[in-house]
Amino acid sequence: MDFTDCELRIHDRGPALTWARATASPPGLWPAVVDDLGHLHVDGGVLDNVPVIPMRRRGAGTVLVVNVAARRDLAVDPVGGEISSWAGWLRRRARRRGAYPTVASMLLRLGLVTSLPAQLAALADADLVASPDLDRYGMGAYRTFDPMVAAGHEAMVAALAERPVRWRA
Repeated sequence: MDFTDCELRIHDRGPALTWARATASPPGLWPAVVDDLGHLHVDGGVLDNVPVIPMRRRGAGTVLVVNVAARRDLAVDPVGGEISSWAGWLRRRARRRGAYPTVASMLLRLGLVTSLPAQLAALADADLVASPDLDRYGMGAYRTFDPMVAAGHEAMVAALAERPVRWRA
């Protein structure tokens, strides 16, 4: 996403490493990627977390989706009242049970909420959707990459077994 122009952009030219890095940069959590015009690029999931519709517009035939959007509970322990300062936030975070969400988790939830209508439309338009159980892994859980890939593979195998896909050109 071009954060400077506030537009979803599809990058099909230039260094793949640069654009892969941009798609792994949620706003506020990782630094944005700067292009040669000085524009900032971040993860497009803020606007469209499952880009099925743009893929269809570009001529994709069959679209398989691995939906990795976790819908974690952000409810907190209501005891302790409202948080009115950073010190209050730190005190609440120090209590492990029912701890107040981190700023990072709040930003991630904001991205999910803002992209939810597009995500629901995209999931309905996909030919097949696999949703691996990744709730136990956090954002940036790079040391658990292999188990997450295995969970994705298992979910896709199960989804294909349940609903075989008829491939479109």
